Amino acid sequence: MESFDLAVAWTWAPDEEFVRLLEEAVAARDARFLRIGTDNVRQTLRGLQEGTLQISRILDRPSDENEAIVPHPRWVQERIRSGDPAAPRPWNPHDVMVRAADKATMHLEFLSAGLVVPHTVILPPAATHPQATVTPADI
Repeated sequence: MESFDLAVAWTWAPDEEFVRLLEEAVAARDARFLRIGTDNVRQTLRGLQEGTLQISRILDRPSDENEAIVPHPRWVQERIRSGDPAAPRPWNPHDVMVRAADKATMHLEFLSAGLVVPHTVILPPAATHPQATVTPADI
């Protein structure tokens, strides 16, 4: 069985430096690091499912916006809920991360919790509402 102390799922090019720094920090502690991207996410998930791969901790960077990565964190979440002691432990559990990634919802949550946040105009997604606009009166 192949075993890794930390795996990072990532696909966004600007994360390269961050992932490199994590990889160096893990190596400096004589630990093993795995990069998970669109090129190896299926292979990684298969290894976890078949028990030929073990990951202690996992950091999910892209699954809130990259559908190719989503099966991986969902599987991890299901294994944890089932009580599997060998399931990777996520730094950012998928269900919590998806909720936190919704900036409009989080803005309203902050307001309702009494936090002071700047005035914000919340627009619908451009993909579904391409004609949405903001006028000076909205601001």
